[in-house]
Amino acid sequence: MGYTEFKTPVNEGSSRRYSAQLTSPDGPVTTAVITSILFTLFDPKTGTVINGRDKQEVKNQNGGTLEDDGLFELVLGPADISAIDTTRFQKRRGLLEIAYTNGHENHVIGFTVDNLVRVP
Repeated sequence: MGYTEFKTPVNEGSSRRYSAQLTSPDGPVTTAVITSILFTLFDPKTGTVINGRDKQEVKNQNGGTLEDDGLFELVLGPADISAIDTTRFQKRRGLLEIAYTNGHENHVIGFTVDNLVRVP
């Protein structure tokens, strides 16, 4: 399982793009080798699912794009980067469950939402 952390907080209500070159356990991939990419976005402290993204298919839909050469991009929109309480900085985790014709792997995206309502 891989892990990617956005180094700087993401302003609440903004958008952010995640990109990765996907490979299978056997090497380079094509879109035909990847059968699905499921995405779950949640608050790691409470387990609360954000924006209804609970095992949501993102292979060429719902903000995800998979190119023929295995380049995957996922756009996190304003509803994904939202505050769920009054805490200034809020951790988020996104779990990508990637299914290949010959197996599967998980990748986690981590980022912090900067709750702008609390900025003076």
